[in-house]
Amino acid sequence: MKQVLMAVLVSLVMLCGGCVSDQNSSGRSAKDAELTGTFWLLKRIGDADVVRVEGLEAPHMTLTGDEARGFAGCNRFFGGYQQRAQTLEFGPLGSTRMACDQLDQETAFLSRLGTVTYRIRGNTLKLLDDTGTVTLSFEAGTTP
Repeated sequence: MKQVLMAVLVSLVMLCGGCVSDQNSSGRSAKDAELTGTFWLLKRIGDADVVRVEGLEAPHMTLTGDEARGFAGCNRFFGGYQQRAQTLEFGPLGSTRMACDQLDQETAFLSRLGTVTYRIRGNTLKLLDDTGTVTLSFEAGTTP
């Protein structure tokens, strides 16, 4: 009798193992980083790697509530954003106005923060334009 009961239990466990998913109701994996409250390090602008300047913090962005803040490479930026499903709409954004050698990279970064679609997989956040092209890629990191 014990052997029959054990066989039934083992069978049920094996059957139910395929019933468990690591995705939540939004379609994201339970292992994906959160959009808000995560320190997002900028890794790529389009298909170009981000150039880090020694002595300066890495370009990054953090979204909390309805506010976007970060460092674009030379200057700090701040402003509002709205999230609707998988769409983010940034603006208006303001920034400090310091000059530096990475101003072109900073301009490219900030100019891509308009209305975008986003996708999070694991520790990677990708912002896509209206054609589906990845314009900015971030990696979840820790604050400096």
